[in-house]
Amino acid sequence: MTTSEEYEYYSFCPQCEEHSGFNGEVIESKDGSAGAEGLCPRCGTYITQILRIPTPGPKPVY
Repeated sequence: MTTSEEYEYYSFCPQCEEHSGFNGEVIESKDGSAGAEGLCPRCGTYITQILRIPTPGPKPVY
């Protein structure tokens, strides 16, 4: 699930070792959880923020 809309998120950059805001796109990881991916505005490192929103799709059957 990748959208073309960009939003502003706040996450920790491992290279700068500081929290910073970044513009990112909503993505779906391999395990089905939602996240935001983008570039750190200070150093350009790829950073990811895990989101607490459910991804659309079938619900698991137990």
